[in-house]
Amino acid sequence: MSSTAGPLLDVRGLSKVYEIRSTAGRLRGQVRAVHDVSFQLWRGETYGLVGESGCGKSTTGRALLRLVEPTGGEALFESRDVFTLSRSELRGLRKKIQMIFQDPYSSLNPRKRVGAILEEAMTIHRILDPAGRRDRAFQVLERVGFSEEHYYRFPHEFSGGQRQRIGIARALTVSPELIICDEPVSALDVSIQAQVINMLRELQREFGLTYFFISHDLSVIRHISDRVGVMYLGELVEEAPTARLYAEPKHPYTQALLSAVPVARPRGRRERIVLSGEVPSAANPPGGCTFHTRCLFAMPRCATEAPARRTVSEGHVVACHLYEGAVA
Repeated sequence: MSSTAGPLLDVRGLSKVYEIRSTAGRLRGQVRAVHDVSFQLWRGETYGLVGESGCGKSTTGRALLRLVEPTGGEALFESRDVFTLSRSELRGLRKKIQMIFQDPYSSLNPRKRVGAILEEAMTIHRILDPAGRRDRAFQVLERVGFSEEHYYRFPHEFSGGQRQRIGIARALTVSPELIICDEPVSALDVSIQAQVINMLRELQREFGLTYFFISHDLSVIRHISDRVGVMYLGELVEEAPTARLYAEPKHPYTQALLSAVPVARPRGRRERIVLSGEVPSAANPPGGCTFHTRCLFAMPRCATEAPARRTVSEGHVVACHLYEGAVA
């Protein structure tokens, strides 16, 4: 993760707005799903993105692959802006960036055998000949814990955890550099979650992979991530190395999230912080700091002035007026 080499992915001011239209097609409003999100991802690391459901995590991940078209911003992958690539250029990029989806049931085509699912991306990107693609499929199946006989089976013959392993194998077939993991273990049992996460870490070490890991589970994020970004209502409110974020959370929202994480030794847990009110609508977000309507430390200026991102220690950035004196 050397700064001299530059980041593998540099996201600047990413925004995504959805339009709300009437049945007659008239514009009735907008939903601000993601707003001015910036972060860097270094080769070989895992960047975890965490936040409540509906905060814009998955939209951020999908926008990076242009599965949803961003409204604004840049995403420089190896110094090329993903958001300005042509359709043919984008197809070439997707060989280097793959995605593991949240639902292991809907993400696999039920009409195709596992072998065909694994070979599809290789066929699209014209990797190897048919015999080579078959051999490559056998290799990745074995690497995620299957045998050659599973190549001929259909997705319905597998459990949820096994299907997710197939999804991981599919991502590996084209030898990507970056994998976007969109809540890949949230639909699995806890014991299976641990197996899949450990396998992802082993694959990262073996193939030099870089992960952008999205989850609402703070325990999972802590286990797998090198750095963590915290999202609230479409905005990145805090970012820090994992150990520092969990030991010294700065933003009131991050503090509240971590206070709710179950711990093995109850006497050592944080004092529970209970937030008041509901998460505001992304169609009508509060002015100023979007968190001020639920914040225990809100000041008058929080309702009118959006906080700037400030560096409070090395690699630790927070968007909160409480840290006005920090070096920006």
